[in-house]
Amino acid sequence: MSDFERYGDYNEYDDDGTGKKTNIVGLLLKLIIALACISVATVLGLRIFLFNYYPDEMKRIYYTEALSEYYRANGGDMNALKQEYPYMYDDKDEGNFFGANVIVFRETGALQLSVRYNKSVFEKFKEKYGVNVTHEDLIFTLEANGGDSGTIAKSVGTLEYCGYDELMMYGYNKLCFEGIDFGEGDTAVEWLRVSITLNGVDIGDDQYLIPVYHNHAEYHKFDEYTPARDEVPQ
Repeated sequence: MSDFERYGDYNEYDDDGTGKKTNIVGLLLKLIIALACISVATVLGLRIFLFNYYPDEMKRIYYTEALSEYYRANGGDMNALKQEYPYMYDDKDEGNFFGANVIVFRETGALQLSVRYNKSVFEKFKEKYGVNVTHEDLIFTLEANGGDSGTIAKSVGTLEYCGYDELMMYGYNKLCFEGIDFGEGDTAVEWLRVSITLNGVDIGDDQYLIPVYHNHAEYHKFDEYTPARDEVPQ
């Protein structure tokens, strides 16, 4: 065997002292592939976590003055309900805004929820409307059908509190609406939605609407909401 052939062998193999040959190139390729797989899995896992994550303060009851008074007057019994509707987003394709953590207080005419959005939505708004906006420019309005499915939506209630938090690429708002007349029987509100507009910006015919409450034949499932120990006024 020539020296050149022997030299080529040492480029591909290394003797580990046991008589077995180890392919260094093969090991390096396997290591690179393994690291790539771990990286991809980590990124996907992080994205899934962030997509489903809401800060605690966005999920908990926020005690406005009215809710605090109701809590004390009823010995801590909030009579709160929760509803998880499967389509709480403004657009099934773009998904600009997502709603979650809906808590309903019918006796006090209140509804709370959290809204999540990727902060890249503000770049989209800049391209569409030619203005720079931030989360402080978002205007949230609650709209109802007025107790008649054929009635044009009308604004109801008032936004008593709007909190903000963020994590990485996501922004979150905690919304607390009060002064809502949920109605009863034939006058009961069948649905509520949050309309999102931009302060001082004409968005034309564009609509950013999140369905947040349903009480009709097709969907009317509510569950009791029990506040956790750390979720009650001190």
